[in-house]
Parts: sequence; C-alpha cells; structure tokens
Amino acid sequence: MFGDYFLSLCDPPWVLGIVFSEKILIILAVLNLPVYFFLGWVIFDDWEGFVDSVKYIVTSDWISALRGEYYDDAWGEIKFLYFLATCAAAVFGEYLLIEKYFLAN
Repeated sequence: MFGDYFLSLCDPPWVLGIVFSEKILIILAVLNLPVYFFLGWVIFDDWEGFVDSVKYIVTSDWISALRGEYYDDAWGEIKFLYFLATCAAAVFGEYLLIEKYFLAN
C-alpha cells in the first residue's frame, strides 16, 4: 500500500500516461544508426577518439592517475556518457513526436 504511493510520487509528470511500445523504440534505434555516426563524428572527431574514450571507460581511474592520464580519463568518460545521452535523447524525442502526432487517439 505505502510502496505504490511512494512509487507514484517518484514518477515525473511527463512520463505519466505514456505507454512505451518496444517495437517502435527498437525500430527507431536501428533507423538512427546514421544519427549515431554523425553524433560520434561531432563528439569524438574520429574512431581513435572513440576507442580512447572506451579505453578510459574500461580502465580504472586510479590506474589512469598513476599513468598521469587522470584528466584525459575524466574527459574521455564525459564525452562517452554525453554521446550515450544524446543518442538516447534522439530516440526518445523521436518516439515522443511519433506518439504525439501519429499515434494520438
């Protein structure tokens, strides 16, 4: 009883009432591959920058600090997380537009 009330308080108001369709989200995620490549090109400049960011994600922070690469590690992690956030925002933004304008009842 109390748990349901608490969970209802945790939902942001813009999420309430939206039922996500997994099929549409998967289709959008696949169709957005060119968008992901464009965002990766803008954020990382080339494949080497992307590989370096993934390397810094996998490498522990204290190992990077011992190598003298702590700030490069932090910047690589920030760029990678920003890349993931912008890709997810693109998919969910497109989904909300489709839900609002094409699938509205």
